[in-house]
Amino acid sequence: MHPLNDIFVQSAAIFLELATSEFMRYILAAAGLHLLLSTLLKPLVRRRKIRPAWPPKGQVRREILASIRSVLVFSMLSLGAVWAVKAGWTQVYREADAHGWFYFGISVLVLIVGHDTWFYWVHRLLHDKRLYQGWHHLHHRSFNPTPFTAFAFNTGEAFLHGLFTPLLILVLPVSYLALFVFSVHMIVRNTVGHCGVELFPATRGGRPLLGWLTTVTHHDLHHASPGWNYGLYFTFWDRLMKTEHPDYLKHFSAAVRAEPMKRAKPVALSIAIAASVFCAAVLSGSGRAEATETAALETISGRWVTEGYGAVVRLQPCDKAPMELCGRLDWIWDPASGSYLGMEMLSGFRLQGAEWRDGEITIPGKNQVFRSTIKVLDHNTLKVRGCALVVCRKQTWRRLESLPHIGLR
Repeated sequence: MHPLNDIFVQSAAIFLELATSEFMRYILAAAGLHLLLSTLLKPLVRRRKIRPAWPPKGQVRREILASIRSVLVFSMLSLGAVWAVKAGWTQVYREADAHGWFYFGISVLVLIVGHDTWFYWVHRLLHDKRLYQGWHHLHHRSFNPTPFTAFAFNTGEAFLHGLFTPLLILVLPVSYLALFVFSVHMIVRNTVGHCGVELFPATRGGRPLLGWLTTVTHHDLHHASPGWNYGLYFTFWDRLMKTEHPDYLKHFSAAVRAEPMKRAKPVALSIAIAASVFCAAVLSGSGRAEATETAALETISGRWVTEGYGAVVRLQPCDKAPMELCGRLDWIWDPASGSYLGMEMLSGFRLQGAEWRDGEITIPGKNQVFRSTIKVLDHNTLKVRGCALVVCRKQTWRRLESLPHIGLR
């Protein structure tokens, strides 16, 4: 296959994986929260629903369709970020504790606070009368928002919101785990902020217990009065720039009904249980993906004979990245190349769909590195394809145990 065609095929596969993952995260969060509010949290909904009216018929359908388009925009930007990582232009690293767990926590905090800052100023820009109608009006068609409103953006708005992470990883050293934690926090806070039910705890006097966080009422007021409350996670930018709704605390107090302390503990317990179930649902998609990768690694691990019986390669999880596939040279037919035994011949393969992609194969004794793809045809057969510049090769590798006649053990 020509290298350009190979890049196109890889890009299409990566894009499909990114879009599927992003959409599943959105649906799990939005639908999961909607289900919680109609079951486990139903008694709380009656007391804490911010508006008495329900959203109009057809709103959720419109929000989901708009969100699908937003997911495609986010995924295209993420695809660019993936290729930037491959080119070595970013500061992303795989081992979460490579810079210590303290730095890991700081990096997550920088991602969250930085995103809140980015969101606040982009949000204010979108409310400029020259941009509002074409870039932001669709989101405000959801006057009475639902959890599904979270990604209901115009194309331009989705692009601006999606730019934050690709730009930040160019300058901030950050691990894949930190990016995952940030993305889960983002979708959970976003869907909760649009759910229409005040889930945040209150003091005895009916004020927010965590005043530095934006509550559901805080963002709901923005949909009711678009000139106020632009923040996403925190209230400090609205307070600093004097854009917080002057009656915010009064609306919050009305939403929580100034519940007496004797009822606060059951409410807090319900919220804690719901939050645990909600986050577990969002995280489950990633857990299933990791289980799939683990099973695929177990299937492909072992000793494989290259085409022409030229070498034996031991495939196994990478030492520094256990969810990736690597391979070491176990045996080679040419005695002159014996010094290369034990070298890491394959590195960096990641499971994408039914294939291991984006890895490299180094030819022992030669200055050749092939960008490669491995496909499992059956338990004893692999199809290996690699390209170096304009030179591409294909080989069939067989499991050593399936070839007793060659006398290698």
